[in-house]
Amino acid sequence: MKSENGMVLSNYLGNNSKLTATTISAQSDRLVCKINLSLTYAGSTQKIRGRFIYREFAGGKTTVQFIPH
Repeated sequence: MKSENGMVLSNYLGNNSKLTATTISAQSDRLVCKINLSLTYAGSTQKIRGRFIYREFAGGKTTVQFIPH
């Protein structure tokens, strides 16, 4: 997954070993969860709340999106 500036989001992940997800909605082609991510940037770590959206399209194509709140 990439951030808005094109950087790979995994470059900024901190320790998310205790990450929990709460399902907001689920359909046969889509899953929406509420999560708190730990992100590290410029030596500082912060928790960011947001929605994680996983979608699957015909033909097997999938997309993943994280929308911070």
